[in-house]
Amino acid sequence: MSLHQLLPHTNNWLWRLATQPMLLDMLSFHYGERVTLFSSQLAVKAQQGGTETPWHQDGERCRTVWIPLVCHMLHDFGCQITIPCIC
Repeated sequence: MSLHQLLPHTNNWLWRLATQPMLLDMLSFHYGERVTLFSSQLAVKAQQGGTETPWHQDGERCRTVWIPLVCHMLHDFGCQITIPCIC
């Protein structure tokens, strides 16, 4: 089960975050009106260390939305780079 399915319905902060109108508007603009939250997870990475994530590509029908839960500076943690699709 995903985290959004395990949290109590009365205080499901992850569901509220994932269904923010601004986020849904952005997703609908890029991918159409049929947007589904398939899974959710928290990735905890230590400030000085952790495992590097190698370059990868999301599936054809599945997209990842990454939302940082902490404010950070570029020189502290690095930055995720998105490479536009060349179709």
